Amino acid sequence: MQTFALLAALLLCLGLADRLRQMRRLMRQAEGEHHAAVVAEANVTRGLRLLSQELQDLTLGLRGHADLLAADHYASVAALAGLVVQLEHVAGELAGQLTPPEQARRLECEPILLAPLLAEAVLALQAAIAPGRRHVRMQGEGVQPITMLADRRAFRLVLARVLGEAVRSSAQDDWIEIGWFLCDQGLVLHIADEGGGMATSGVGAVPIDSRGIGLRLALARMLVQAHGGTLEIEALAKIGTRVTITLPPERVAAAAAMGIGSAADAPHIGVPSV
Repeated sequence: MQTFALLAALLLCLGLADRLRQMRRLMRQAEGEHHAAVVAEANVTRGLRLLSQELQDLTLGLRGHADLLAADHYASVAALAGLVVQLEHVAGELAGQLTPPEQARRLECEPILLAPLLAEAVLALQAAIAPGRRHVRMQGEGVQPITMLADRRAFRLVLARVLGEAVRSSAQDDWIEIGWFLCDQGLVLHIADEGGGMATSGVGAVPIDSRGIGLRLALARMLVQAHGGTLEIEALAKIGTRVTITLPPERVAAAAAMGIGSAADAPHIGVPSV
């Protein structure tokens, strides 16, 4: 009887061991499938982000062409402008849905001269909206170059988004003003246009409080906040839109104090047209 009980226990242990091996094999298989699914999802998301950025770049180009047609008084330009606005709305929605919450926290900060970074952003905007055109006035306080301690890639994106909004809410040959100054709160940078206050007129216009408008600047605000700063928007119909970016004092330094450049290296700030 005792031998039978031992044999039964042995068979039970062997069965349990075999079952455990099967469970482990299934778990490894499930883990492999899960990893493959995660990789596939990451690849698809990365591809969609690239397409989203290309879509937004294309909308700026379409905006430039629409503005040029409007300046030439083409009758069909209102419908075209409306379609461009709707396309911009879709691009903003897509970009907002694909923005990971942790993206703004991945910063690699370095000393960056502010004026050359702004000039680079203006040139990029010029290429994006050609043959459309905006006039840009840049005016910074003081003669000493200002250096930010920031993530260069992140701030390029911030400026691209904010300048893109200035183009969308203005028209051919309108002015965009870029200014900055230092105060007790740190660096204050403002970008203002003389357009419709983010309320583009015409067919398919996007209202001021639309979710699409917010999404287009949501990532810019997130990136500024990750630097410890703020991004605020003031939009008034028939007056224009003003975006104010404030960075805290610890993110700002005079270039000369850090041994980067000199007053002689400061770029000439003219009145370029984009």
